[in-house]
Amino acid sequence: MRDALSESDQSGAGSSLLDLQVDPMLGQVTATALLAREADQRRFDERFGAGVVRLSSVLRPAAR
Repeated sequence: MRDALSESDQSGAGSSLLDLQVDPMLGQVTATALLAREADQRRFDERFGAGVVRLSSVLRPAAR
């Protein structure tokens, strides 16, 4: 799954995955990345289906 997530993400969030938690009962994966953006979540939703991968981020983008 880590390889599939990394390959599906061109922004780099997939390559900085720190942790994956699989919940087979819900059919979901929670992926924790160093820095994940909303666009990263949208790409995962497009590739794997909405709600299959839940992306969380350790860091937050700086406010502009």
